Amino acid sequence: MLVAQNLSKIFHRKKDSFYAVKNANLTLFDGDFVSVFGESGSGKSTLLKMLSGMISPSEGNILWNQESYFAHDDIWRAELRNEFIGIIPQEIFLLNDLTVLQNVLLPRTIAKNFKKTRSALSANAYAISLLERLGVAHLANEFAQNLSGGEIRRIAFARALMNEPQIIIADEPTSNLDDENSRLILKIFQEESQKGNIVIVATHDEILKNISQRIYFMKRGVLSEVDSLNL
Repeated sequence: MLVAQNLSKIFHRKKDSFYAVKNANLTLFDGDFVSVFGESGSGKSTLLKMLSGMISPSEGNILWNQESYFAHDDIWRAELRNEFIGIIPQEIFLLNDLTVLQNVLLPRTIAKNFKKTRSALSANAYAISLLERLGVAHLANEFAQNLSGGEIRRIAFARALMNEPQIIIADEPTSNLDDENSRLILKIFQEESQKGNIVIVATHDEILKNISQRIYFMKRGVLSEVDSLNL
């Protein structure tokens, strides 16, 4: 279970300060599939970065299985992200001096305590299976500079799934994808949720309104749950 309690992020500028996220409360249970809508600049990305432990809140707390993110140091949160959280950021990057396969394997390579038992495959075989699932296995030995934006996004998705995360956090995951590959990504989100994993997506993609279990809307940093009957 992932819980955000009165979560706020304040950014300070030379002449003023503002809330990017203000008093957000969110409880996500195993198997939840949640989408967050809102205009650009509404605070969605900042919220996801806090939920992943990439940035600290100005106020409030985040609990993962009743344990506070912020009772621990940055190293602990980095290990949490690598081993239990799959992140698909809005700005995707791959390491240019590694092949596609090596990029996908990277989270497993740096994991200190990989204890998952879902897959009986070796790390290499599991990485290839993820690339096959996303339709890019033929690119396993290519380098990032030879890939399209849509291919890079799908490979980053495979990398995010490499350590079989219990939480998947995705920021605009269907951008740069055509309709066919967008449907593929959304199908994978549904499958991961059905496995009992938490999926939270920040998006403008209207299709997610039809497949998410819960829908939230952000405006000026304020997070509100939306009644699906009023969509």
